[in-house]
Amino acid sequence: SFLMIVYSLTKMFLVIGLVYVWHLKGAILGFALSPLVALVFALDFKKSNQSYDSKKLIRFAVPIIVFTVSLTLIGTLDLLMVKSLLKDNTLTGFYSAAERISKIPYFLLIALGAVLLPSVSKTISNNLEQETKDLINRSLKTLLIILVPITLLISFSATNLISLLYSDKYISAGIPLSILIFGAGFLTVFSILCSILNASNRPNLTMKITIL
Repeated sequence: SFLMIVYSLTKMFLVIGLVYVWHLKGAILGFALSPLVALVFALDFKKSNQSYDSKKLIRFAVPIIVFTVSLTLIGTLDLLMVKSLLKDNTLTGFYSAAERISKIPYFLLIALGAVLLPSVSKTISNNLEQETKDLINRSLKTLLIILVPITLLISFSATNLISLLYSDKYISAGIPLSILIFGAGFLTVFSILCSILNASNRPNLTMKITIL
């Protein structure tokens, strides 16, 4: 659970801090660096007199790194594909504006996964099956209670939101935003579920699911 706590806290602080500085690129960097930072902490822990299984650490860290990189690609490849298909900077700009707003719920709620991961890991390691189920159920209910209204609100007010945050010149991005926000919502739920799987010591499964 030590590694999971370090990983989740590192991800939360890195993503929030780097998003503030470099926006989307900062989020990508935060996701990529967090498992590496956790690995460094754990290796330092290994050097102490306390016993720690370095092979187990590596088996956990490598799938996590692949998972975070794959998840980041899922969230960014669409813009690259749109740019390559449309070959029009104006249309790509409209899509980019819509995509940035659609990621707002994702970045707001991803901290839930960071908090949930060490908590679930602790209950699982203590063989508290019912407490684990209750914790996951409460977390998912909280996620949906927050995510669903935000998603619907952004979708139904997409055009006005684009006009407010950008300008009337970007009004064409309203329709893409009203659709993209649902994809971002599913991505948020997927990320939280993967955090739960990682907490249950199944990073290989999340890696395979994300790659596929």
